[in-house]
Amino acid sequence: MFATILSTFALTSACTDQSDDKQPAADATDAGEVKKEWSEAMESLKAYSITQRDEALVKAEETIDAMDKRIDEMESRASQGWQDLSADIRQRREATLSAMQEQREALAEQYEQMKASSSDTWDDVKKGFIDSYNTLSSSLDDAQSDLFGEDTKKE
Repeated sequence: MFATILSTFALTSACTDQSDDKQPAADATDAGEVKKEWSEAMESLKAYSITQRDEALVKAEETIDAMDKRIDEMESRASQGWQDLSADIRQRREATLSAMQEQREALAEQYEQMKASSSDTWDDVKKGFIDSYNTLSSSLDDAQSDLFGEDTKKE
């Protein structure tokens, strides 16, 4: 499944028509600040032990909520002017957004595993959540670039 998602993003990147596929740019500063906050949250999550699971879950849930907001904003922007887009661009946008949603679901599954983890599995489950977060975060950056031509990877 992960390979499929990666190939979807690679295909989307390779096929993106840079001329009519853009929406007005979002505030890059806000995106950079949010990304920095998410990274800091994941760094702090790495240090949480099983005895700090409740704190870790709160931090993880806050991060998921922020990612959901970013996904919602991207979906809203992607649908603007939908009727004016070519069928090819619509299809690429749908594929990109669908792949993001699949990765978001994978992150939610990791979160549920964190909630149910035992002390024996905590470190592995926590790592799985962080890995899923990193995959989704990278995909959101790629999607923002693919859909809107915005580079959110620069710090």
